[in-house]
Amino acid sequence: MITVGDLAAQLSLPLGDADPGVALQGIAPLPTAGPADLAFVSERRYLPALASSRAGCVLLRSEWRAQSPVPALCTDQPYLYYARASALFDRAPQPVAGVHATAAVDPAAQLGEGVSVGPGACIEAGARLGDGVVVGAGAFVGGGAAVGDGSRLYPNVVLYHGVVLGRGCAVHANTVIGADGFGYARGPGGWEKIHQLGSVRIGDGVEIGASVTIASRTCPSWSPSSRARAPA
Repeated sequence: MITVGDLAAQLSLPLGDADPGVALQGIAPLPTAGPADLAFVSERRYLPALASSRAGCVLLRSEWRAQSPVPALCTDQPYLYYARASALFDRAPQPVAGVHATAAVDPAAQLGEGVSVGPGACIEAGARLGDGVVVGAGAFVGGGAAVGDGSRLYPNVVLYHGVVLGRGCAVHANTVIGADGFGYARGPGGWEKIHQLGSVRIGDGVEIGASVTIASRTCPSWSPSSRARAPA
């Protein structure tokens, strides 16, 4: 449980006339927020809802403070501070460093400090996991793939061989990165597969949603649809 005083201190916002001892249990929309909830107002069009709010505390602009019937913490960026406050109420279980007994980690894989590898996960030879990386249950990191410091793979994520994921990334459950982009050439006996020789590189601080597929591709080449130049 977080008090209004805790919230003001954590967000470096002035307490004003708000009671620092008021306990907050979560965040809720203005119309439904109760005395144990934090709410926020980021746009003027929501001010009518503020007038009847029962929230324990509201984040809003200082020029709207007089219109609030409940305690308020004032900031020029209420939506940004709502985002920061949401981290303080996050109840998601925190991963524990270590490799689960049912995970399969090849001896030739490289694991940094504080890495967490969940049940049933598989890390192939040559894969590199930076410091603080979290690999969820059933996730797969292929040979030669690299995951940057502080990144997290949620359950059942698949990184094919050679995929590079930057630092501070989050890849949500069941996403597949680096699968074949599929290409075929017609031959005398039918369609012949073009092997996808490239891979996928993702930069720092990227968040990818659940059940997304990001495919690899073959090396740049000419095709009937690329008359002016080879694709980049």
